[in-house]
Amino acid sequence: MIARYLALAPRGVGYDKSAKRYVAAEDFRPVVGRADAARFLAELRLVDVGILPLAETMLGEAPPFDATPVPERPVDPFVLRAVFRAIRERRALSAVYQSMSRPEPARRVVEPHALAHDGFRWHARAFDPESGGFRDFVLGRLSKAKVGEAAGSAPQDDRDWHDFVALEIAPHPGLTPAQSRAIAHDYGITGRSITIRVRRALLFYALKRLGLDVAPDSRPPQVQHIVLVNRAEVDTAGPAAQP
Repeated sequence: MIARYLALAPRGVGYDKSAKRYVAAEDFRPVVGRADAARFLAELRLVDVGILPLAETMLGEAPPFDATPVPERPVDPFVLRAVFRAIRERRALSAVYQSMSRPEPARRVVEPHALAHDGFRWHARAFDPESGGFRDFVLGRLSKAKVGEAAGSAPQDDRDWHDFVALEIAPHPGLTPAQSRAIAHDYGITGRSITIRVRRALLFYALKRLGLDVAPDSRPPQVQHIVLVNRAEVDTAGPAAQP
């Protein structure tokens, strides 16, 4: 395998006689695939959260690293299995759910059709016969789940799930030119702005995570970094939060 790769004449590959291995020099450039910083950092993150052992990554010798701790949001594996089955077989799900609008948990019957992650926790996207609409149900708040009868709702009727909203973001106008260039590079903005597509059902969470759920002048530019250029358009498109 190494011989075949070397036959492609990659730049900056040499043999270290003392270590008895091929090493990449400073001017190394891959000829198969592409240099991918995102994958390297993603594997570091998987190692950090304990999902992937370092020995099973493509990292080789990883540098010292750490991440901001986030409370674990546990999900009952048997609840998850029931949710999977309900989605796969298009069936209703009976489960005890603790809503933040009620003081005590109650048994609910919902019809899940998808899973969604808001950046911190997992939700089941489901039709709620009680309210007559599609809502998000936090998986960690579900318990005693049982798969029931065939679902009566149609996933394609969940317009908030299937419709997308465009978020046009740009560096905060209060930044200095140098700061603005740095933020543009940090967010991959190559022109004046960049557009991110998000499902309307996840719009509330996306705005909150990007810090765009408040007015741009509520925080200093050096803290806010970016602004929502098409805020008026987005404000008319977004559904109410349903955590």
